[in-house]
Amino acid sequence: MSDQQLGPSRPDTSATARRRKRTLIVTALALLVLLPAGAASYWLVDRREDDDPGVIACHSAGVLVQAERGENVAFDEVTTVGRLFQNSKHDDLKDKGVLAAGFVHRAQDPRRDPTVPGADLPQRRLSEVIPQLVEACKNHGASVED
Repeated sequence: MSDQQLGPSRPDTSATARRRKRTLIVTALALLVLLPAGAASYWLVDRREDDDPGVIACHSAGVLVQAERGENVAFDEVTTVGRLFQNSKHDDLKDKGVLAAGFVHRAQDPRRDPTVPGADLPQRRLSEVIPQLVEACKNHGASVED
């Protein structure tokens, strides 16, 4: 054997050191991108029930609860929540949510004359429907926050 083969190994050249550093950085960046993406994918697959518009509407249905308590709520918010319920694949959420949104619109109609007999009917019906809607949302793992 020659003396060159038995001698100490040569230190890395600067080009080799730069390549190793670049490889380390690329690997770290790839992990920083792939790990959160993988976690997000798992979360989305695990929560696919939440993709239903009715379940999503349950989380925004607090506006209907506020109206049931007699508070004035924005017409647009009620319409948006009502449309989400209407697009639900769950019949119980669709039925109760659309009904509640409709009663809110009727109860808060600015043309409504409170002196007319039965004018309070939409508000009374809303008070009956809201607990049923809250229960339907609970049955699908969603809570109604107000």
